[in-house]
Amino acid sequence: MTDYTSKLRDPDDTLQLFKRYSLACTDGNREGVVYEDLVGAYDNIKHGTVGDDNLLRHVKLHKSISEGNHGKGIADANERVTGTAQQFGALPDDEKLRLMALAREAENEYRETHRTIIRGATTLMSDNAMAPGADRVPCYFLPWDPDGAAIELTIPELPDEGATADTHPPVFLAAALSGCSIFVRGTTKNPTIFHCGSQFDTTGTDATEYWTGAMRQILGEGADLGGGRAHNRDYMMPKRGETGTGVDMSDAADTRFKTHYKDFYRVEETNPWGAVFGIRRGADWEFYLQENVTVTYRKLLPPTGFFKKFKKKKPDDEARKVSRPVMVRKIFPGGGGAVKLVKRWRTLRY
Repeated sequence: MTDYTSKLRDPDDTLQLFKRYSLACTDGNREGVVYEDLVGAYDNIKHGTVGDDNLLRHVKLHKSISEGNHGKGIADANERVTGTAQQFGALPDDEKLRLMALAREAENEYRETHRTIIRGATTLMSDNAMAPGADRVPCYFLPWDPDGAAIELTIPELPDEGATADTHPPVFLAAALSGCSIFVRGTTKNPTIFHCGSQFDTTGTDATEYWTGAMRQILGEGADLGGGRAHNRDYMMPKRGETGTGVDMSDAADTRFKTHYKDFYRVEETNPWGAVFGIRRGADWEFYLQENVTVTYRKLLPPTGFFKKFKKKKPDDEARKVSRPVMVRKIFPGGGGAVKLVKRWRTLRY
């Protein structure tokens, strides 16, 4: 079990982990989600409910690495088994076949514990499974449906007796957010979480307004949508409109990175995105929005040559990409607390 995975067993360790590393959960297996088609204004999406028998997933976390380092790691895993090409070439054919089989096992093991860059090197990526495993930790997991849906999951109240971390895990994860909305409603002991999203356009309206309207249609016009919400404007640049905390965060992050690193790196692009996770303290749940930024940058190389003191630093040919959590804030219960930058953004190096 990776150190990152094991930290999911403790709520304080989980919170500190996600203040240090960006979390990018996979979309997740939608097995056990029961759908109903919506009618009315939002008849182009579905409402799904995760059944009681499918609330848990078994997750392990991997820290992503750059594509170059990933390729080198695979090659190193192979060479540790086969030796150098010269050494391997001198072996008998039957020994070559035996070592080639072992090398494939070593490569597969490496691939299982290392993932190539997606949102940026150092991002924690999840691998979710239905079945338990010695290298996995149970968690409540809320997937999303790219075809367009509002999927809900209700976490059962912790029983007075007989609960374990395997039957009632202290962590909740949701698929990564790139424009989706999250709603948390109910009580801290028995919350219901909705993951609303689609890979398609939200029919010409702002995504926040669209999913708020869809939730009112699902729950009833006068229903309480819940005190905990995270919309695209809270963690990323909205596709429409030029206002919202997402815009402010994007601009602030871009300025901070470029200013802070102007003597060492050339920051070329900053792309914000989000993640939502929950932790249980005792019998009560807390939910957090992690606001992330993927930074593309190049290292500035010192000038060379006879007139180097008159020259400016030049950017390296290799563009690097890393993700950093910029803010982690509670959205339920309460929410709306002070927003503070986490310290992790101050280091771009892998």
